[in-house]
Amino acid sequence: MSPGRFAIDISPLRTSRDFRYVFAARLVSLAGIGVTGVALGVGGRRSGVWVGRCAEVSMS
Repeated sequence: MSPGRFAIDISPLRTSRDFRYVFAARLVSLAGIGVTGVALGVGGRRSGVWVGRCAEVSMS
């Protein structure tokens, strides 16, 4: 098996400006979701009501 069989094809990132924008936006969105999850976890130790409100807002 050659290593090239399992490589990710990144040619759409090179050729399509619109795809790069969508890809970057998705990365920023995922990073925000991760930060929110950590913040809710840390805040949950301090105030259960505040965490519930933040989770309610983020789900809507």
